[in-house]
Amino acid sequence: MFAVMVDKLTRHIGTSVIGVTMMTTILTIVAHLDGSGASTFLIVIPAMLPIYRKMNMQLGAGLVREQNFKSPEVNDKSPRDKKIFIFNVLLTLAVIAALIVTKIPDYVPFMVGLSLALIANYGLDAKTHKKIITAHAAPALMMCSTLLAAAVLMGIFVKEVTVDGAKIPGVINCMSNLVTLILPEIFGEHLSVIIGALSVPPALIFDTNSYFYGMLPVMIGIGENFGVSAESITAVMLICRNCATFISPMVPAALLGVGLAEVDIKEHIKASFGFAWLLSIICLGFAALIKIIPL
Repeated sequence: MFAVMVDKLTRHIGTSVIGVTMMTTILTIVAHLDGSGASTFLIVIPAMLPIYRKMNMQLGAGLVREQNFKSPEVNDKSPRDKKIFIFNVLLTLAVIAALIVTKIPDYVPFMVGLSLALIANYGLDAKTHKKIITAHAAPALMMCSTLLAAAVLMGIFVKEVTVDGAKIPGVINCMSNLVTLILPEIFGEHLSVIIGALSVPPALIFDTNSYFYGMLPVMIGIGENFGVSAESITAVMLICRNCATFISPMVPAALLGVGLAEVDIKEHIKASFGFAWLLSIICLGFAALIKIIPL
């Protein structure tokens, strides 16, 4: 399906890198209307990655890895067969629609879609189906294991424990309290600016819930003692921190995105960290310019 789409799109765009990036941006905006990062990645990356590869465009400073597997030799129907192409497109749209519109578990549309795609494109031969699944299993299993490990790590950081009747706060709460203790009082009046300027590094440590449910109330309390409004504290934490959401190893959707793009999360962070931080500073400056936050 994508082979046909790539051929036609590249004929219209030619070798224009700007054209491809603009097309990626527009597709991302439309895909993100449901507010889900995971859905956006699942729609945009499979659609655009073949185009980037065909045009030899770099992803994440040239961090796209060559696939370490080859599709098995099978007698599949030609992807340029018009009927098969139309079916594949409709099936893909149906899976995406089921992810966004319905409340059924996410894995159900993928399982049903996979079954129908295998039958339509490779016939009813079970051995062929097994070869196709095996060829693509390695990257999928690696992504799943990374997501599971990240979830366990976040649970350890967030969970409070009780020992001999005494409640011990979670690691995230302890870290938040430590930040408030070492903050000099002279910086209190400019707390919102400080939080905004330093919001990107903590994004690599705190997951979204811990950042906003754990750190935000503490920072609001500190700000109130220095006359800084809760609105300005909340604004900078929302605006600046979100610039780094999808470089954080604590965000499952970010791991899904790099898994689909076949990029190591550590390499993704190395390539994107500086740009994300710079973008957050620009957003902070604009927020100060239009007086959302006080300087």
